[in-house]
Amino acid sequence: MLHKCLFSFLLLLICCCDNQAFAQSNDEQKKEKIIHLFKKRVYLITGMNFNKQTITLNNYSSRFNYELNDYQKNLYKPAYFLGIRWESKAIHSHKFAFTAMLSKISTGNNYEDANKLPPFVTNYSKFLAEDQFLMLNLSAYYKQLIPISDTSRYKLYFTIGPSLNTRLSEQSPDNLINHNYRRHYISGDGGLEFNNQSFYTLFLHYKLPLSSFTKEPIHSNLNSIQMGAMVKLNDIF
Repeated sequence: MLHKCLFSFLLLLICCCDNQAFAQSNDEQKKEKIIHLFKKRVYLITGMNFNKQTITLNNYSSRFNYELNDYQKNLYKPAYFLGIRWESKAIHSHKFAFTAMLSKISTGNNYEDANKLPPFVTNYSKFLAEDQFLMLNLSAYYKQLIPISDTSRYKLYFTIGPSLNTRLSEQSPDNLINHNYRRHYISGDGGLEFNNQSFYTLFLHYKLPLSSFTKEPIHSNLNSIQMGAMVKLNDIF
């Protein structure tokens, strides 16, 4: 149901951007224009992400105790993503884009206020953070051209925008008892995109969480770095 809604939304955007030519066409021409514009404006996007989850327990209490020697990982772990993007026409040096992606997330988990019980246990916690997720990311971007080269050959854009991130995977049985993880959280995305004569686009994005991925009193920030490439559907099919 969700993918059908996203497809319909993209078609509506495409048609609105060429509404004059679209309105003057008959049914068969409209169908052909939709297919042509869809392939021309829609991109296939894929790449790797690197993720770290920062956890603050804030005196969270439960009946579980976890020794963190094997779970405290203050680092970014790699995973991957795949999705589609729709981009508007360039208006002067400005563009807009909408992206839908499925992301496999693997995280390093950093507990900032873990409990200590020396000399027996160095670090322990009553909450054990998940380190594997399947996510749906819906993002909107504003793109500003950076005029630092020959823009007829190469284009460098600065991008920024909000992202709604939805957890599709289930929680572990321990976290499911108190439903510690939220279904959604919001992040702000920013980065650079390099376009090579419209043949392909390389990008580097950073996702800064704007809301906690976990419920109170636990506070969890999921930071992500994305590196990838995208090509037009028109160049593939």
